[in-house]
Amino acid sequence: PAMMKLHGLCISMALLAQYVLSQESGEGVTTHTQQNTGVDCNAIDASRLAKEAKRVLDDNWTGQSTKPAPSLYPHQWSWDSAFIAMAYSHYDQERAMTEMHSLFAGQWDNGLLPQIIYNPKV
Repeated sequence: PAMMKLHGLCISMALLAQYVLSQESGEGVTTHTQQNTGVDCNAIDASRLAKEAKRVLDDNWTGQSTKPAPSLYPHQWSWDSAFIAMAYSHYDQERAMTEMHSLFAGQWDNGLLPQIIYNPKV
């Protein structure tokens, strides 16, 4: 179930971002997403997909960051946080900023960002 939730989050995020960007540019959802995910974007109810993607993000929100997969990856991963923040930026800028602030709070003294910021509550 954890891998399925992670896979579902990744696909939902990719498709939500793709959908939002295609709506802003006036273009349709490209077949590039279908080729990379195996999902037929033309058969997707976009509003339902956006609602489901937001639900997954809300369920995985810790108050400071978003867990990529609660039981498999309960910590903050820099790669995931960056993409998650991009998706949040389309509908919740405050949460997008909180996600990035949390990531940069773990920045090392030498300026590098770690791949993982461990959640001490896990």
